[in-house]
Amino acid sequence: MMAIPRIIVVDDQYGGARSDGRNRLRENFCLLAGIRDITGDVQSEEQEDPVAEAVFCRGQVVEGGGVRNDIDGVLKAVRRGWDEWPRWAMLLLDLHFKTGRMGSDGEAAGAESDRRPEEYFGLAVLERLWSEARLRDLPIILLSSMQRSDIEHRFASGDRSVAEFMDKSILDREHLAQALWNHGLIADDRIVGHSIPLLKCLREARSRAKLGNDTILLLGETGTGKELLARYVHEQSPRADRSYVTVYTQGVPETLVEDRLFGHERGAYSGATSAVPGAAEDANGGTLFIDEFGDVPAAVQSKLLRLLDKNIRETQRLGAREARKLDLQVVLATNRLALLSSGDFRQDLLYRAKADEPVVLPRLQDRSEDIPLLAEHFVRKYEAQFRDSIGAERREVAPDAMDLLCSHSWPGNIRQLERVIESAVYRWPKLRTLSAAHLSMPSVQRSTAERRPVQQSPTAGSPGPKELVRLIDAASFDPAKPADWAGLAPDLREAFARAYAKLLRAALVATRKPTPAHPEGEIKVHPAMKLVTGDSKLTATKAADAIKRILSVDRDLQDELLRDPVLAEAYEIAVKLRPKGGRRNASRGKKP
Repeated sequence: MMAIPRIIVVDDQYGGARSDGRNRLRENFCLLAGIRDITGDVQSEEQEDPVAEAVFCRGQVVEGGGVRNDIDGVLKAVRRGWDEWPRWAMLLLDLHFKTGRMGSDGEAAGAESDRRPEEYFGLAVLERLWSEARLRDLPIILLSSMQRSDIEHRFASGDRSVAEFMDKSILDREHLAQALWNHGLIADDRIVGHSIPLLKCLREARSRAKLGNDTILLLGETGTGKELLARYVHEQSPRADRSYVTVYTQGVPETLVEDRLFGHERGAYSGATSAVPGAAEDANGGTLFIDEFGDVPAAVQSKLLRLLDKNIRETQRLGAREARKLDLQVVLATNRLALLSSGDFRQDLLYRAKADEPVVLPRLQDRSEDIPLLAEHFVRKYEAQFRDSIGAERREVAPDAMDLLCSHSWPGNIRQLERVIESAVYRWPKLRTLSAAHLSMPSVQRSTAERRPVQQSPTAGSPGPKELVRLIDAASFDPAKPADWAGLAPDLREAFARAYAKLLRAALVATRKPTPAHPEGEIKVHPAMKLVTGDSKLTATKAADAIKRILSVDRDLQDELLRDPVLAEAYEIAVKLRPKGGRRNASRGKKP
């Protein structure tokens, strides 16, 4: 859920204490707007369920019985709450500030020049804020009852724009909450981090989710958290309490992508013994998430046109005569950063996908402020995961380890950081301090593209199947030399997964039979697993479960394995036979 946002209010009436040590104007303002006053300079009443907490700044100094504006004091207060967390989610800025002699009530009498639009102190503050590059991301709302027509041009163009102009007289809990939702930089504990690039991304996602029926493209490098942001879009939309359905396309054969998206009627193709709705129909009323949209086959792209057009939203099952009308929100995600200029995508489809206005996820190196939070999150996650199995204990991250994590470039982004932490906790479960020496940084600097491909045929010098088993069986691990095998488990797990995938692929090819619909041979998972296991009594459902276990490894390796069309088709068949726990439901687990 969202944390309570912190705002700064720069206003001469609300900003200072009166002779009795109170500020009743501020008290009434806080009461109406649902604000918890944390300034600490006057008495304040406790707010139940506050919309925001606020620090009030008068923006003036009192000297010699008079009041003058203090622009440097305002800038100092704004900077102080912007450079470190918790930072300002938003600034509420008054326009008209009274100067001159101070009365017994603590207010200035006001000068004639104060009311001239061209001399509003609030505009001078705006000019100074905009002159500092580091403050330009701070959302600003002009909170004033003054006429805006004479000054609108001063704050309504280019990078010198304000988020909103709001009349003081109408600001209540509802208006403030809506302004924060629309414009504020608000953290959310479902997505770890509070850096400015991340908070701007979340704000854009909320803005695009507002309509509830839009088509939204999420663009980001591998491992930046596109699946998590897609779920965030759904939860921030009017469809949050409706269905959320995920479709994966990477490495999946063209026919299966189409079937998975649109479904089929009975008899649509060989083996279609009953009508099955597609993911688009399953998502009707809610949100459809198409992951790795950039991998959608060319033949399927034309069939997506009417589904992605929010003014049409139609789907047609394979073998059906008529299309079905849908009401849903569509979220797409891809790591193809140059998708708009690619030559392998239909331009009319990219237009409907709004590829020219994506929500862009920042790279981890662009939000390095979040690395300590993410590291702590993953340490606690894997301590809990490994507590029962290997007795993992609670630990602290040493300064040298945190320095190493924060200085790394992380080409694999958050997913790569998570794997480093997971490996460290697994390898050193009983240690209570995680130091730099426990982090296997070099082993994770390979990008996904640099990982070894699945070998589809034996290579010269490689061990034969029976020799491989003998080699593994003969391996020894000397307890007196832990340095020889420390940290080997993740690599061993990956090597085993690759070997098993090669074995499965060989069995799938060996058992496939040519048919009129599949002259190259139809994939049959049941006979393939019988061949692999040597169990002639193996049931079809157990064969499907076994294939899912073989190919359901960590996400990076699974994506790589499923680029092989034979393995991808076998996996999809297995998921159809035993849908529970397949990639269709993988999105329900949240990953920061």
